Amino acid sequence: MAVHSLALPAAAAVMASRKELTQRVELFYAMAQEDAERPLWVKLYERSKSDAFLLESKVSLSGARYALLAMLGPSFERASLSFDLYGAVHEAAMVALTLEAWHAKTGAYPTDLSELVPHYLPAVPLDHSTGAPLRYKLVGGRPLLYGLGKDGVDDGGVWVEDKATPWAMLPAKGDWVLYPEPESAEAAEK
Repeated sequence: MAVHSLALPAAAAVMASRKELTQRVELFYAMAQEDAERPLWVKLYERSKSDAFLLESKVSLSGARYALLAMLGPSFERASLSFDLYGAVHEAAMVALTLEAWHAKTGAYPTDLSELVPHYLPAVPLDHSTGAPLRYKLVGGRPLLYGLGKDGVDDGGVWVEDKATPWAMLPAKGDWVLYPEPESAEAAEK
């Protein structure tokens, strides 16, 4: 009975009060919302305010006080990044459909994405991994739409197959080939 009666005061000394935790969570949410508004190419290369806040909360002596925030916080960052990645893939799919519509109408693909503006696209689409215009070229008379990927190097539209990163997700190496889907090494061997 004596051990049990000491547990509650000990937990209160270690864990944050409801008010204190609510204030920290609201501060984190405000930072996370601000971070979510940053473009993907900034998120990839700069630490977010909310991530720095979580790290500070974890490494401080009172890190155990905010255990709930430390457990839930990283999922917000991943969700924001996933939202941007899927948004970029969706935008590329719309560009691919536009290229095919142009081809159906004219019998050829445009030589440059700027030919699609303003009648088919409002503006030349961005490479969400760099913030620069999306790369486009014709290879064998077929369109190739790609971004530079995390390494920021133009590899000429070469997709480096990686089992850990499926097609259309942002690769660590090689270009971010968005259209058409690159043929995997396994499919090429068949």
